[in-house]
Amino acid sequence: MITPLHERLDEYEGDIWWLPLHRSPRSRFLNALHTMQDFIDSESGRNYDIWQLFASTVDFFDNHPWLWRLTRNLKCEHEWFCSELIAELYNRTGVIKQVCAAETTPIDLCRFKIFQHGYVQLKGEEKEIRRFNSFLPDNWGQWLTEDDEHVDELIR
Repeated sequence: MITPLHERLDEYEGDIWWLPLHRSPRSRFLNALHTMQDFIDSESGRNYDIWQLFASTVDFFDNHPWLWRLTRNLKCEHEWFCSELIAELYNRTGVIKQVCAAETTPIDLCRFKIFQHGYVQLKGEEKEIRRFNSFLPDNWGQWLTEDDEHVDELIR
């Protein structure tokens, strides 16, 4: 669903921050504007993936030999949740590299070390983003697909 930003700002009842990209990630993003626009256009109208959103936040079974299938997301490009879509967009524009978008939560995005040192809270009660901009995102999570012959080995 495409929603104009001003409407989202007016209607959303949660906290909203603006996290400006640092110079180098911003440059990669701007150099790939056509890639970004093509990707966003191709994904418009996809369903919201509530199940993978939930599984991305519940990771305590991710390394279990057979229970991992309950909480470990597989790469899926026919439905998206919000932070998954942004992580995939950042993958495709070169801002981050080989991040498992399906395992990326909103707080994960905020902790990726790709932003300027400061951020601005646009809405909500003033709060700090804990561990903001604190770790390198490259290779965050693992890409798993149902066709992967070694999927059980990958989660160990």
